Amino acid sequence: MSLSGLFLFSYLIFRGAEFPKPNPDLNMWFHFENQSVNTLHYTRANETGFCERKALYNYDGKTIRQKVIWVHPNNAHWCANDPDMQMDQETVSKMTNRENKLFLDLNLGEDVLTLVWIKTSDL
Repeated sequence: MSLSGLFLFSYLIFRGAEFPKPNPDLNMWFHFENQSVNTLHYTRANETGFCERKALYNYDGKTIRQKVIWVHPNNAHWCANDPDMQMDQETVSKMTNRENKLFLDLNLGEDVLTLVWIKTSDL
């Protein structure tokens, strides 16, 4: 199953309740460019710099598997603290796609934090 388009991180779900982004200055998007490559990019308002990487991905409708294959050479220095901005980093996460939204689950021990991304275009 492939994904396409640009998805903007919009809100969280934790223990069944919806919450706004924890940092309103965070602008983060996923661009699913084709059937196997996506780009993750983010900036913070009032801060200089950005973080960006490309990953190979496989999505089966329930799980997304990603492996970072390129990290932008001009990433801000603080990107080094983000494991998702590390070359060859591999992740497996539960993710569902419904109603032009991606629901990406992050495991936090016994709890799950769901990041909700809303599709903004078919780029």
